[in-house]
Amino acid sequence: MIPEDLNRTIQFIVESQARLAAGQERDRQDRVKFEVWSKDLHKRLEHTMDRQAQLFHRQTQLLEHQSRRIDWCEQMSQDSLRRDEEKQRQWDHWLAQWDHWLMRNEQFQKQVIHLLNMILDRLPPARPQG
Repeated sequence: MIPEDLNRTIQFIVESQARLAAGQERDRQDRVKFEVWSKDLHKRLEHTMDRQAQLFHRQTQLLEHQSRRIDWCEQMSQDSLRRDEEKQRQWDHWLAQWDHWLMRNEQFQKQVIHLLNMILDRLPPARPQG
């Protein structure tokens, strides 16, 4: 091998090593950037997961609260319905008693009128005034 060929071969090796070193340096820089990016992404994911857990917990609390409110409203509605039904039964009973009293009162009035008519029938005829 002549010195020119040897110089070219050495030059090629030196350039190849330089390219390889530059490529390795770019890879190292990219890896450092990726590590920074992935750590930031991991932190953001953890924050998002924590926030989702908080929201899920809050939604669960809200759902339980709303469920208790609905149960309370249903209970109030049922209680009100029971009171209304009881009032209706009392009203119906009172009306039945009223109807019975009216019927008895009507019978009493008829009996009184009958007795008054009997008394009037036994009285002597009225004398003319004059």
